[in-house]
Order: sequence, then structure tokens, then C-alpha cells
Amino acid sequence: MSDAPLNLSDGESFSLIAMGDIHVYRPTRAPWRLFNKRIAAQVNAWRNPGRRFDDTLLEPTLARVVELAPQLLVLTGDLTVSALDEEFAVVADALQPVRRPEGPLRTIGLPGNHDRYTFGSQRARVMERNLPGLLPDAFPHMIKLTDRWRLLALDSARPTTFHSRGRLGAEQLAVAGQYVGQLSADDGLVVACHYPWGAPPGEAMKWGHLLADADGLRNLLRVCPCPVLFMHGHVHRPWLFRGEGDLSHVIDLNVGTPTRRSEQFGFGQGFWEVGLPGYPGRVGAMPGGESEEIVGSAKPQAAAGRGGLVHHYRSGEDVWVSEAVDWPA
Repeated sequence: MSDAPLNLSDGESFSLIAMGDIHVYRPTRAPWRLFNKRIAAQVNAWRNPGRRFDDTLLEPTLARVVELAPQLLVLTGDLTVSALDEEFAVVADALQPVRRPEGPLRTIGLPGNHDRYTFGSQRARVMERNLPGLLPDAFPHMIKLTDRWRLLALDSARPTTFHSRGRLGAEQLAVAGQYVGQLSADDGLVVACHYPWGAPPGEAMKWGHLLADADGLRNLLRVCPCPVLFMHGHVHRPWLFRGEGDLSHVIDLNVGTPTRRSEQFGFGQGFWEVGLPGYPGRVGAMPGGESEEIVGSAKPQAAAGRGGLVHHYRSGEDVWVSEAVDWPA
């Protein structure tokens, strides 16, 4: 647990950027690397080129992140398709301008299920070996962002034989509960996890894609005494909603994927900039500001730095949309 806040004083806003599933794919023909679940990911990516992720979108996306200069970049996992060294090498090269020793950004990453796609990749710590210093040394991991805001990073990625279900485990949930128990109603908590704790009303999720101990995670969120922003990926489309009933203090942000093209997002789904207000109780009362379309490298005037929420994505080769979004009331 880190005790040093990343900004200077109580009452200031804090800017972070959250980016979801990158899914770098590199084919392998080495048969000894395919005698496991990896063959399913490789065959699926090869047979369905329309569903592949385009990692050429990653460089301009990360360049935009650097231009925005947040205080923290959070990568919510699934950086690769099948946890190959070749795939992680592409990610490492792409992140080099962001993570270089002299700056410019403090970056924290989480593993996704595809980053620990096989039992062997977990045993060999392939992600940790290729991306040293990106993941916390242990999970759960608590970071003090400001005098009032904390970031709780969770590891929900586990290799499986057939399905894609994640699991936090009783020990991690217990330690996370101890961290949450130290918070007060005046604090604010950002939770970063690869898997969601739930879905918006009307949104169906496949059994094989769920978090196996989601009930335990929801119980952890229920007892949290302060506002919670829960950021995740895993589902490849962005969404934003507020929980109901005894989870109404939880706002869920699915950050989507920056590398999948679609009719709606022809140049990827981009990333989300979060401006945490100096006083966490203001979450939900912050207006979204005005959206902007920006050509070139000009910095948007959207409200994230003042305690707002902005979805950044490209609508053209050199055209960025900075869509200011209201916090769910």
C-alpha cells in the first residue's frame, strides 16, 4: 500500500486516463505452443479477421494520452490475445514513450484473462517478465492518489481450460476488505479490475465471461462507505451506469477497447479521461461540459481536469473527438 499521494493537497482534482483491451495478436506456428487453450485464440483470430484488433491504432492513441498529460494511466488488462512473448514485445515497444524512465506518465497495468491465457504463461510470469514494473508486486494494491481518493487495483485473471471466467479469490477479497474498511464517508475509491462486477440494465453477459466470485466483489462494494468509481474492460464496448439500491454509490465505467474498429468507432473506441473532484461527494453532481472535435494535436478544453468525465476517440485519421459525459446521477 502506497502512502504518498500523487498530487499535492486536499481539495484538488486528480486526472487519470483509463484504457481497456488492446489485444495485440501475433500468429504462431510452433506446434508445441499450441497444445493448450492458446490454439483456440489463435484459430479464432485467424478465421475471423473482421473481429481482429488493429494494433496500428495503438501508437496514435498513446501519443494522444501523452499530449493530455494525466497524472496516472491505468491499463485494465488484455494487452495480448494469447500471452505470447511476441505479443507482449509489441506492447512493450508501444508503451516505451509512455513509460520511459524520465516520464512522462506514471502507469499501472492489470492482467486480463488473455494475458494469463495458459497455465504455463502464468507459471512463467510471461507478462511480468516482458513488462517489468507495470504490474504491482502484489494484489490487491492500494494507491493513495490524493488526501481523499484511493485507487484499489485487483487481479481477476486466472488461466482456465475452456471458459473465460475470472476469479479474485477469497484471500484477495479479504485483504481488499481490510483496505476498504479504512475508508470513511468523506473519501473516494477508484477500483480498477479487468472483469466487471455487473452490467447495465438489459445488458446480457455470457456465463463463460463472468467473474466467478462476482457476489463477493459486490459485497465488498456494498460495504464501502464512500463513492466508488469501478473501471474495467473485458467487454469490448464502452458503457457507463450507476448501481441501484445498496450499490447506488457505485459508478461503473467500461472503458472498452482502443484497437477494435466498428461502424460506430471507425478508428477504435479510444480511452476515458477521468477528473476526480477534490471532494469525492461531488461525483454525480459534476456537469459534463461541452464536447469538442479537434484536428491535430491541440489539447481539448473538456471538463476532465476540473472533475469531469471525457471519452476521447478518433473520428478521422487526424481528428479526435473529446466527448464530455455527465456522471450518472
